[in-house]
Amino acid sequence: MTATTEATDQAPAIDAPKPQTVTGCLTEVMRRVEVIRKERENTDAGKYMFRGVDDVMNAVGPHLRDLGLLCLPRLVEQETTQVEYGNKRTLAFRTRVQVVYRLIGPDASELEIGPVLGESIDTGDKGGAKAQSVAYREMWLRALCVPTGEKDPDESTYEIAKPEATFTDPKVLEDLRVAISTADNKGKLQAAWKKVVKAFEEDAKITKADADELTDSIKQKVAALPAEAK
Repeated sequence: MTATTEATDQAPAIDAPKPQTVTGCLTEVMRRVEVIRKERENTDAGKYMFRGVDDVMNAVGPHLRDLGLLCLPRLVEQETTQVEYGNKRTLAFRTRVQVVYRLIGPDASELEIGPVLGESIDTGDKGGAKAQSVAYREMWLRALCVPTGEKDPDESTYEIAKPEATFTDPKVLEDLRVAISTADNKGKLQAAWKKVVKAFEEDAKITKADADELTDSIKQKVAALPAEAK
């Protein structure tokens, strides 16, 4: 048998038919997209690798187009609050969104995923777009069961800085002044300083100006203490 005869005896390759239902398309995308690697580097203080929304869209988008699977987002809730963060108490906006995603297959079958939560902190006007991008990325990572290799969310905690007092409680201010004026050794002055910090940072009962004034008074008393009281 010649090589030409062998070639003609083999059945031609036939591509498997593409799925038509929305669930069939989603399963096919899941089969094709197994890994979305972290190839971007955060150059801020964190110095960590991450995958952005563009990485997810580049990995998933071609398969959605090939299969004819549509994904239509619907914003169902958005909440924006003003917060301060970090030691410098930088003013920013925290945005939380909830988005429902409507998937439509080639046969017009539909599937809804969500609501999916997205959250961002931004110092400008991009908080809403960032939060929705996060929700979109998280929806595909979870819908397609793409492993993230990330830390468990419970491994880290963050505390938003409390807002500063806009006015001082007169009674709290007087009590702090008495505690400072009656302190006759370094230990008592340290205790008074802790009360000042608590009143300013935790209780927001005194303004920064008054906290600075009280702190200066404590420093002056410490410097003036006799050697045996230090």
